[in-house]
Amino acid sequence: MEKVEILLGGLNCANCAGKIEEKTQKLEEVSKANLNFINRVLKFEIKDGYNKEDLIKKVIDIIDTTEPGLDIEVLDKKVSANKNYKNDLKSCGCSTGG
Repeated sequence: MEKVEILLGGLNCANCAGKIEEKTQKLEEVSKANLNFINRVLKFEIKDGYNKEDLIKKVIDIIDTTEPGLDIEVLDKKVSANKNYKNDLKSCGCSTGG
């Protein structure tokens, strides 16, 4: 199993962090997912037989859909799926008002 870490710069909403972790964990390709809200790092393990780059793109889409505007950085330097976002907002965009 391969492990991936993604840094979520600008993540300020614990509710959104929980949603990102839950949606990532539910992916068929993921065996385990954990989002450390304090460090703003999402870690997940890829089940054997799945394409790492395709899965990272899926997870980035989940992150961007759940909490748009984050600075997303894949900490695994071997993968070219790094997509950067700029967050000009001071609060999250979810309905909890975080």
